[in-house]
Amino acid sequence: MDNKTLREKILKIESTAKKCHELSIMRGYDDDLKEMLLKIIIDSNRIIEGIENDPDVLSGAVKRRIFPGGIHTKDRIEENRREDIHIVAYWMSKYEHVDLFPQYNQTDAFNYLSGVLGIKHNTLKNYRDSFDPYTGSHRRGWVDGPRSDMNRRVFNRLEKLNREEVLEMVKRIIVKYK
Repeated sequence: MDNKTLREKILKIESTAKKCHELSIMRGYDDDLKEMLLKIIIDSNRIIEGIENDPDVLSGAVKRRIFPGGIHTKDRIEENRREDIHIVAYWMSKYEHVDLFPQYNQTDAFNYLSGVLGIKHNTLKNYRDSFDPYTGSHRRGWVDGPRSDMNRRVFNRLEKLNREEVLEMVKRIIVKYK
């Protein structure tokens, strides 16, 4: 089996596991089932990251854009997705991961969410850290850093909502990107 076929098969497994995990959350299935599905998703994500980070394993997998003056390897996050990431990050800053994934630790929750949103694990953590000084989080966050317009807009909008309303928004975002 060539690397491209292997990657496609792993992505299909991951996609199926994501759909099953979503259903298990929405329908309140057994915690053991949820844990097994999340493990499949996380393991699939790690395998794909390993394949994509090693150009010898899967040629052409590293996303690159050619700009005047050279190659740029960091893809930009489109505006709508960035807003959705901010909403999830706000939730993770203010309410943590427990209501979304009560059976998982924070690392597994971040791995799952970053996989669903199509971003790196640390990108989601950085977005979360940008909210920490304003949400009453126990983390210090980025106290000294400049605050983005998107951060301000999302914060001002979500602070007016109750916990359940924000939780429903986050669940819809998760479903949207699966």
